[in-house]
Amino acid sequence: MVTVDELVALTQAYKNLCEATNITNELYDSGIKGDKIIVYGDFVCDKFNEYIRQSEKTVLPEAKPSEEASKPKKPSQAEINAHYEELWKLYPSKRGKNSVSITRRTKLYDVSVSDMEKAVKRYVNELEQKGKMEFILNGSTWFNGRYEDYMDDNNFSQIDGAVSSEEKPKGRFDALSPSEMKDYISRGIINPEDESVNWFAMSSEDSAFLKSKGVI
Repeated sequence: MVTVDELVALTQAYKNLCEATNITNELYDSGIKGDKIIVYGDFVCDKFNEYIRQSEKTVLPEAKPSEEASKPKKPSQAEINAHYEELWKLYPSKRGKNSVSITRRTKLYDVSVSDMEKAVKRYVNELEQKGKMEFILNGSTWFNGRYEDYMDDNNFSQIDGAVSSEEKPKGRFDALSPSEMKDYISRGIINPEDESVNWFAMSSEDSAFLKSKGVI
């Protein structure tokens, strides 16, 4: 025979299990009314056992993830700034660090360190091959959008870290050596930034030489 305390515990467990599985039929009503036990003895035990048999046939609904849980976590401003610092270390020119907007830094959060490192290498290789490292873009210009021109989705192919000759951009002054470039720049004859020439600054010898190089 079940004791009163055991019966109370058993009946409370029965009530909790009914509520947990949304079983609120006569099985529940006949066993308990509110918090008061109205049936004692083997009847409650029998009803509880019947409940157990019933619950084994009950399929609980699968818990669905909440909309909030399914949404990707937004990075904090501290995380965005920390990632920006890592990217900034990769670029040679350190001018204009604070000129990169919060909006742009947030977009940069989606760019991995490895992808940015590849983009920087492509750009630096291009400048070195042209002898134009002195004209490297400021860091602010690079991170405000110019880096996108050197990302993987622009069909860059790399061989041992260098840009392939088939994809290397052709410039107007590529035929000039670094020393020739430096000389013509210092005399104001050419401007690599916009690839323009100053006809008024060149002599007839300069003109003939530049023609032979295919510059003009």
